[in-house]
Amino acid sequence: MRHAFGVHRLIAWYRAGADVQTCLQLVSICLGHVNVSGTQAYLTMPSELLAEASRRSARCAAFGKEENHV
Repeated sequence: MRHAFGVHRLIAWYRAGADVQTCLQLVSICLGHVNVSGTQAYLTMPSELLAEASRRSARCAAFGKEENHV
């Protein structure tokens, strides 16, 4: 259940456009990990989370291209 909580929170934060790296610290605290690297090692990347991360990456890349053409 702890793992599912962490993964579902990350997916929700990606979808909300939150700063996931900052939010990951909250997950670490909730799971009782000493540091974020422990949480990163603990959580797996299911396809749904990878898809959200890929969408965000694509939006950021597209935004960067638009800025270079201005």
